Amino acid sequence: MINPSLVLIAGGLTDGKSKDILTMKQNEDEWVEYKNVMEDVIKWSGLDKNLLFDLRGNHDNFGIPVVGGSFDFFSKYSISGQLGRNQSVNEETVTLGFELCKPRKFREAFNEKSPADSQQ
Repeated sequence: MINPSLVLIAGGLTDGKSKDILTMKQNEDEWVEYKNVMEDVIKWSGLDKNLLFDLRGNHDNFGIPVVGGSFDFFSKYSISGQLGRNQSVNEETVTLGFELCKPRKFREAFNEKSPADSQQ
């Protein structure tokens, strides 16, 4: 069983576009769906809700003039918003880097000769 100390959910959590894909905007229906999915994840995984940190992405910022305003559905429906974790729309940037490749121990694959080999 996996027992994480932290679960980071990086945005965009929603699409943030109109149905005709011409306008960047928040759609409350998408946020209600996100909230329902996350409630199911918490229920079925047995994880403590406090371990989940959802982060606002660029699509989650479209059309939000003010944090906490009527179009800020992140604050209303996200886990972080429900738990009162304050985030700024324009002043906070979170950058995470992950190295998913194993370190290289050889210059090239075994079945290929390097240019240096042909010069010997």
